[in-house]
This record gives sequence, C-alpha cells and structure tokens, in this order.
Amino acid sequence: MSHVSQYTSQSASPSDPQYTQLEQELKQLRRRLDRYEVRAAHEQRFSQIFHQASQLMVLLSTDGLLIEANQAMLDLVGARAMNPQSKCFIWQLPCWLGLTETELKQSVAAAARGETVAQEIHLRGQSAHQTDRQITIDFCLKPLHSDNGTITHLLMEGHDVTERKHAHAEVQRLNVELEQRILEQTAQLKISNCQRDEALLNEKHAQQQAELANVQIQLYINIFENLPVGLNIWQLEKPDEPTSLRLLATNPAASQLTGIPLQNYIGRPIGECFPSMLTENRSDLDVYAAVALSGQVIDKQEVFYRDNQIRGAFFHTKVFSLPERCVGITFENITERRLEKQALQDSERRYAALAQVSPVGIFRCSAGGSCLYVNDRWCQMAGLPPDAAFGEGWLDAIHPEDRERIREEWAETVHGDRSFRAEYRFQRPDGSITWVMGQATAETTDQDEITGFVGSVTDITDLKYAEKALLESEHRYAMLAQMSPVGIFRTDMGGNCLYVNQRWSEITGISYQRALGEGWEAALHPADRDRVNAEGQYAAQTGTPFCSEFRFQRPDGEVSWVFGQAILETGLTGEPIGFVGTVTDITDRKLAEVALQESEERFRATFDQAAVGIAHVAADGRWLRVNDRLCEIVGYDREEMLQTTYQAITHPEDLPANLEYVNRLLRGDIQTYSMEKRYICKDGMPTWINITVSLMRETSLAEGNSASVSPPKYMISVIEDINARKQAELALQERAQELGQLNTILTRTTALLEERNRELDRFAYVASHDLKAPLRAIANLSEWIEEDLQGQLPEENQQQLTLLRTRVHRMEALINGLLEYSRAGRTQTTIDTVSIESLLAEVIDSLAPPDSFSITVQPNMPTLTTRALLLRQVFANLIGNAIKHHDRPDGQIQITVQDKGWFYEFAVADDGPGIPVEHHDRVFDIFQTLVARDVKESTGIGLSIVKKIVETEGGKITLESESGRGSTFQFTWLKQPKQIAGRS
Repeated sequence: MSHVSQYTSQSASPSDPQYTQLEQELKQLRRRLDRYEVRAAHEQRFSQIFHQASQLMVLLSTDGLLIEANQAMLDLVGARAMNPQSKCFIWQLPCWLGLTETELKQSVAAAARGETVAQEIHLRGQSAHQTDRQITIDFCLKPLHSDNGTITHLLMEGHDVTERKHAHAEVQRLNVELEQRILEQTAQLKISNCQRDEALLNEKHAQQQAELANVQIQLYINIFENLPVGLNIWQLEKPDEPTSLRLLATNPAASQLTGIPLQNYIGRPIGECFPSMLTENRSDLDVYAAVALSGQVIDKQEVFYRDNQIRGAFFHTKVFSLPERCVGITFENITERRLEKQALQDSERRYAALAQVSPVGIFRCSAGGSCLYVNDRWCQMAGLPPDAAFGEGWLDAIHPEDRERIREEWAETVHGDRSFRAEYRFQRPDGSITWVMGQATAETTDQDEITGFVGSVTDITDLKYAEKALLESEHRYAMLAQMSPVGIFRTDMGGNCLYVNQRWSEITGISYQRALGEGWEAALHPADRDRVNAEGQYAAQTGTPFCSEFRFQRPDGEVSWVFGQAILETGLTGEPIGFVGTVTDITDRKLAEVALQESEERFRATFDQAAVGIAHVAADGRWLRVNDRLCEIVGYDREEMLQTTYQAITHPEDLPANLEYVNRLLRGDIQTYSMEKRYICKDGMPTWINITVSLMRETSLAEGNSASVSPPKYMISVIEDINARKQAELALQERAQELGQLNTILTRTTALLEERNRELDRFAYVASHDLKAPLRAIANLSEWIEEDLQGQLPEENQQQLTLLRTRVHRMEALINGLLEYSRAGRTQTTIDTVSIESLLAEVIDSLAPPDSFSITVQPNMPTLTTRALLLRQVFANLIGNAIKHHDRPDGQIQITVQDKGWFYEFAVADDGPGIPVEHHDRVFDIFQTLVARDVKESTGIGLSIVKKIVETEGGKITLESESGRGSTFQFTWLKQPKQIAGRS
C-alpha cells in the first residue's frame, strides 16, 4: 500500500482523473480485502469451534453421506474409521454397537424431514490404553437450515458421559482466549488515524467472537449443571499429600445425592467436606490422589461412606483424571437398591427358617402340579421322607378311600387355575390315620402367569373328635340359652318360630306362646317387616347367614333397635332343618351413632372444604386422612398420600428440625408447634409450606390416667402454601448476588474503558495538532504566494488559491469536528440546576439568527438538574442546523417540550426544505451531508455529536421530516443525570 501511495504522489495530482480512478480502485480493493479477511476469519473460527469442540460432532448430507467429523469424534472411534475421503454413509461405519443399519437410516430420514432424533447409543471406540472399547454417548441428530429455511445438512452430536467434566477446562481455555482477543483489540486502538476505522471493525469482530465463546461456555455449563449423576472435581495441590485435594467444582446433583450444600464448600480441602475420608475412607483418598497423578480411570462398583452429615450410604463411583492434577469423581446413591437386595436375601432366609419350624405342613408344587418341596411337619403327618413326596409321590400318603377324590380335585385346581381346599386323611406306614385340612393357592408373576402352587396341611384330627363332643354339648346349650344376655330364637326352614328365650321376650314385649309360629312377626316394626321377611327368605333359599339391623315395636309403642343374626342349622346328616339366631339390643348404640354421624358430617364438611391443607397423621408419620387442598399443594391424589408418610415428602434439609418438634410433641414437652419447611411434590419439585401441628391423645377411663399422659392417637396438621412468598424471597436473594457480580464486572470494565478513553483523547489531541500544523502552513504559503505574485497571477490561478485555502479551512474544521466528536459524552462536566428558558435565550443570542428568522419557544419551559454544557451544545447544533440549512431567509423555528414522567421530550421544528425519508438514517452518521460541500460548506459532524451526547446521557433522538415540509428533531432528556437517578 505504501508503494502505491508513493507512485500516485509522483505520477498524478489529486485533481488528475487518473489519480481519482486509482484512488477509487484502491478503495474497492480495500473493501474486497476486508470482506475476504472477514470471511476467512469466520471460516477459521467455525473450523476451530467444530474441530476443537469437546462433544462429538459429525457433519452429514441429508441422505446420510459423511462430510466431516471433528477431532473429538476421530479420537474416540479412530481416524481410519471416520475418514471423510472414503465417501461412505454413516451406517457403513464399523463403530456402531447394538444399532442396526435400518435404525440408522430411519434416524437420518427423520432428521432430513426436520425432526431432531435423540437417544443413547453405544460405539466401538479407541483410547490411549485400549484399541477397542465400548463407549456410551448421548446421541443427537438434527437438521441444519439455510437462510430460506431449506434443510441443507445434518449434524450428529454426541457427549461421552464419562468425560463431561472436561468442559470446565475448556471454559477456562476459552476465557483465556477471550481475554487475549480483548487485549489484542485494545492494543490496536493506538494505531494511526488512517487505520482507526479498520481497528473499530476488528473490535466489532472480536465482540462477535466473544459472544460465540460465551454461547459455547454456556453450553458446557448447562451440561455440567444438568448431569443426572453427582460430579465433584478436586485439585491435588501437593503431589505427595492426598489430603491436599481441594474442591474446585460441583454440580447440583452432587448436593442432592449427599444432602450437603457442596456449593458452599468450593475451595475447601476434602477433609472439611467429607471428614471420614481422613479416617474410615483413607484408602479411597489415596486412590483419588493416584488417579490425579497417573491419568487412569477407575470404576468402583461400591463405596460406603458416613460422617456427621451423611448417616451412611452406599455409592457407585467412577474416578477419572483431569488436567493440572485434577480428578473428577462421578457417583450414584445405590443405598436403596442394596438394601432391597439385602432385604430379599433376609426374607428368603426367614421363609426357609419359618417353614422348618411351622406347626403346619407346608409344600410347594410346580405349575404342572408336581411336588417340589415339603417341610418336616408335612413329613411327620404323612409318614413319608421328603424324597418320596416329590413329583406325585405325595399321593401315596393319602388314605386309599380319599386318594382318588383328592387326585381329581387337585387336577381340577391345576388345570382350572383355582384354589385347592379339602379335608382328607393321611395313612402312615404304621397304619395310624391323621385327618388334615389341605389348601393351596397359585403363585403368579406381575403378569398373572402361574409359576407354581404353595400350600399347607393342618392336622384336624382333634377337631374331628371334637364334633362328637359338640353333640354332647347341645343339652348344655339349651340351658345356657335361657340365661343368655341376648335374645335367642330357632325357626324351621319356613320361618315359623320354634323357640325363643326369656331375653327375646323381654326385648320384644311378647310372650313365648305368642311368638311361636308366625306370631313373632307381630313384634316387628311395620316399617321394617317386609324387609326382614325378604332377607329371611333369601337366607333360607341360599343357605347364607342372616344378618340385619331392624326395630321391634312393643305393645306399649316403645321402639327398640336390635341387631339380628341367624345361621343355618343342619341335622346330623347335614340336611338343613332351620335357623338358629340371636337378637341384641342396640338402641343406645343407634342413638349414639346418629349423634356421631351428625358430628362427623359437620367435621367432614369443614375438613374437606378448608382453604388450607388439613391432615390427620399417625405418630409414626403415616397420613391417616388428608383433604383436597393438601393434595393440590403436593400434587398427589388422596390414595397416594395414604400410602406414604410425612417424612417421605419432607425435604431432607428440613426433616431433622421437623422430627425434633414431633419428638417434643409426643413427649408432652410442647402442646403444639409451627414451622416453615419444604415438601417434595410428586413432580420432584420442592414447595414451601407453613405447618401448625397439635396432638390428639387417646381418652382413657382408667382411674388416675389423665389425658396429658395418655398414649398419642394422631396429630392434626394445618398446612398453608407459602411457596410463592418463599420463591420471591429466594429470587430476591439470587438477584442481589447477581447484581453484586455484575457490579464487580462493571467496575473492571469501567476502569478499562476509562483507560482506553484517556488513550483515545491523547491520540486525538496529538493527531489533530500534527494534522493542523501542516494545514496552517499550506494556508500561509498560499497567502504568501498570492502576495508575492500580486498582479501577476491570472484570475483562474487566484481562484484556485482561494479554493485551496477553502479546502484547508474545511480540513481544519473536519479535524476540529473529529476531536469534538471523540470527546462528546465523555468530558466531565458539572451538574447544575438549569432553567431551559434562560439556556435557550443564551443559545439563540449566541447564534445571532437573521432578523427575518422567527424562533418561538414554548412558554413555561421546565427547570431541571443536568449537565448544562452538554444540553446547550445539543440545542445549539439543532437550532444552528435549522438556520444554516434553511432555503429561505424568512424561516420559522419552534421549540417545544413534553413531560414524559422520568424524562422530558424536546422538539426543534423548522419549516425548511425538509429531508427525504430515504436519507433519515444517514443524517446522524459522521461526515454525511445531504448537499455537496462545494455548494454549502459543512463538516457532517454536528448531528453525529448531538446523537452521541443524547444517547450518552440516556436519551434518544429521532427525526420526522418529508421533502418540502420542514424537519422536526425530537430528543429525550432525563430529569436527573444517570448517576443521580441510579442512586435514587
């Protein structure tokens, strides 16, 4: 470029057309070079981002053809397998495990239609230690669109779930690069004035790169924060001291799994975070330090840990190394899974022990009915050893007279999928007989598939002998019936009364003689008579027990409520002969039930319709009764709530304090308590509630036992939803923290900007001084030449010298304008109380408009506290432009104001030639003039300075104008400067 400038200065003058053409060609060449550099820089940044990204990325055509794979993917599965020069389709790669070609083609077709396909897949990959290993990644295939919305390519992304924490190191690297770019851009501000525009453009490009880097950083942060497993990153400060591990970073899942707010422990040594690592888990601590130094990966199946904060839990951990002696540890809480496994083993052992000591015989059979197991008691009753009973050998122990019957009933049970129940006899080898009750039921899976049968045999020999004794007791029964406190009756199958005892006559008010036959029906209340008769007939027809509550009406009209029940009476041969039953006077209970029902209805209405959550809770935490409002708060339905406890849905951090209150309540130390805590809702989200709890105790009639020491019955809880208030409090705290961080960043940024502004001021001053000195020399030389050759120069040469001085003055005005523009909005000015009316009068007087001009100022202009010098400069430029660029000597200018609350909106309107709409965006650009400078002298900087001042002071300037209809410049101005307004 310097050679071109030298050539042009030697071979052509500025007025030479060849010079002008060459200058235009140079400008076009510079613009093309700038665009090429921008495009090359953009492509280079894209290539760096694509190839340096830590996630796996592959670029495909819409039909699945491999175009390009980033370095992370090449390192993972091997550069040879992912060679883009092979021109192969993605499903032809040998790295897929468990994913068929058809499934890959379907995924590519779905993405080509505009869908995003995401799933977990397995790859056969490579590493520094293994040439062939299985890698699990989160796979995502999504379309890439052009500007017109057409799908042009497909992007396959994947994240190696075992190495996600490299994102933290990548974030630090990007931050260093970002700071380096900013420093490089800041250094370029010291270049010469001719390179200033190029430096500003480079600074804009740097900002775009910073935004792109911030997007990448946010991506890694989101991955880190949303991992489903806990992840802690530690740094080994001293290579030979494992206890020097310090916590660098942790994700939310780690705090949730451990119950410890690990964000508060960042920067602390591992002994403060997990004290037991220094004692009980010292071997694990040595492993972590070794991994940080060696770079290996250790997958530990099970680790147990406990301390004063963690009661004791089993974790599955994976340990991997990170740069700079760092180690990442992922972990899952497997305590519940391990306890379930242990409980199942304990249950099986208890079942085996119980079966051996059971007082009844126990057996198990296959789904086909073959015996698989018998316990010792079964062998004792049957007289067979276990091996002889397996298969169908158990039938040999059954008495010959019962054997065929039992065989048939057992076959019906096996093939008919029903339960087995029968009485039969075992005949032991010594000839002794044992009566047993055998029963069995099917064992099924969750899908109701029968896997076998389990059953028992109970020795009922004594029961059989007792039947004889029962007959002998019949006589004793008749005597006892007369003395029974309840009414007793007997009927035949037709319902005719055969017997009633004395208590029955007392309850009904009719004698034994009147009750015989159908006479007993006269004692039934008329409203209940038909129902009782119908229920009795149904019991007689079906042979089922009779059970009913009804009323007797005595001859004097008194009504008694009774509970009547009867069972079928059979003869010695088993034939039905009638019914025997009792009636119990329940009049007092019925009256109490009516009163209780009315009270219960009143309570239920209050309980269910309450605007707050109400619950009855057992002393062990089980929900006994909940209302609809409580279900709405936690998101569970009523049935789900009754299957859980308050401990299960209380936030772990709030549970200890809650349990302490409950223990004090149960001990009688307090009568009630209130607290704010969190419930874990059904969707997994916490919600804040305020709970008030009191205790109901059992009422005891025992002498000397007061209610204060009676056993607890249940707790009454009133739950108020305060989640909205709590969320607002938490949001306010988070906002305060964010503002603190932003204030720190702004302080550093302000210091940097102030330093850059001071450098810019020094540069602008030096540049203006060095440029104006030769300009003044040119002007002086032209005047001296004109004086020396006075009378000898042709008129044309004199005009050229005059034109030369005009151009020099224009250049000097441009330099002064640039200096003023660079200082606009940054010069420290005092803040004063200003009367706008007085300020405008001073501005108009200083501009000295022609007498033919009319300038009107709206009455009652406001008085405000502001930087008077800057506001004066704005008005002076706008009013001066309206005068200078008016097309008539008798123009009119009107200045108005509107109160907009926090600010004023001023307007300067003229009736001049106006500005075409297509030029509105140009008028505020620096050096832009709508009329050639040879026609009307202007630097094109005035409105740029106005715009810069207004926007720096927190305002905005706009233009309303049309060609031939005048122009109106409107700008807003704060009633108080930004610094004062911010403190208010």
